[in-house]
Amino acid sequence: MNSGQKTAVSLLISVALFAGFVFSVYTSVFNQIETRFYEPELINRQRTKLSKVSDYANSYIQNLLDKTGSYAATDAAKSFLSQTPTEAEVTERVRLSGELFVELPALDGIRFLDKNARNLHYSSYSADILKQQGTTKVYKNYPDISQIPGESDYSLVAIEESDKIPEYKLTFNKVKGLLNLSVPVYDKFQIYRGNFVFYCKMTDLERKLIKEGFVSLGDSVSLFIGDDGLSAGLVTGLPNVGAGLFEVPVLESWKNKTEGPEKILQGENNQSWFSLSDYSGKYLSVSEIYSGDFFELPETARILILVCVFITLFLIVFLLFSFKIDDMVMIRSRIKKIQFAFIAEYLENKEAVDWNQVSRQIEGRREDLFRDVKKSLGRKGRKHENQVDALLNKSWDEILSAIGTRQNYENQIA
Repeated sequence: MNSGQKTAVSLLISVALFAGFVFSVYTSVFNQIETRFYEPELINRQRTKLSKVSDYANSYIQNLLDKTGSYAATDAAKSFLSQTPTEAEVTERVRLSGELFVELPALDGIRFLDKNARNLHYSSYSADILKQQGTTKVYKNYPDISQIPGESDYSLVAIEESDKIPEYKLTFNKVKGLLNLSVPVYDKFQIYRGNFVFYCKMTDLERKLIKEGFVSLGDSVSLFIGDDGLSAGLVTGLPNVGAGLFEVPVLESWKNKTEGPEKILQGENNQSWFSLSDYSGKYLSVSEIYSGDFFELPETARILILVCVFITLFLIVFLLFSFKIDDMVMIRSRIKKIQFAFIAEYLENKEAVDWNQVSRQIEGRREDLFRDVKKSLGRKGRKHENQVDALLNKSWDEILSAIGTRQNYENQIA
């Protein structure tokens, strides 16, 4: 079988084996690849991504706490407690407040709540002003403000006086999507007097996550807040339509600290939605939503695997055929060896050769030589009888031509 025949037969057998592979083990093989290799690698990669988002959010909120805490600790900020602040104190607190709003783009507003959780010493919201006489402002009571739709209840933003007052209190406003940072304030005698509440827009964090490349530009980042306002988290990968349907199951998974992948929603047309979550952050949970086909091999990968399988099958079959030496190659090699051995028989241990005598002897052994060669080839010789005869005749002509050339050369010398 020549190379062309080997290639054709190998291709035919490969196509048959490939068809058997596709129809019999296609589904199971890809399921195994997805379960053992693709899905674990994909999940690990996504967990790494969520961990980075969580770390960034943690650093972001810590920066808010550091800057607002530093502001609340200044004497200028504490001067809001005084009924008659000096002009220098007023000037300084205006400057510090302005700088804080510049340094923290997320900052929406500031309130200074008395420890009784009723009176306001200061508010940056003009709507909180009850009346104003010159530079003197009288603010509404916070219980009245908290009755306004969208405002946080005093229980969320107030820090109650106790034996152990926390360094800060972090809560969330679900209606407005705000982070409430409550920081305690002490007077010069270290007596607790109330707390600042810094209202921060979480959309700024969402924007920075996209800007820093933690979330792709075309993806969405949403803030989900629990009904109690005490816990919240970031969610990416939500579909453009029906994002609100994911809030309850995602909050439930955060409550149970489920890392996933967890099926959280069954959509129309049997479309499933899964979540992966990260809880390494100190302040926020982080989750990403995936459709069911996200954990399946992409169509391009399936096609590539199928192409590789077909090529591998073809090469294996072709290699198996190549183990068997081509009959004609073996026959040519055998005849060539006999040709050399035949000539060597007349030249061995002979210093002077009578080429005329050698030529006559060789002519007389032609038929015997041909018969012995065909016999040594066995079945292959009978199978390729015509080709063997042609090769033998050609070999014989070469022997005679070589002897004749040698004979003429010696005659010319003589």
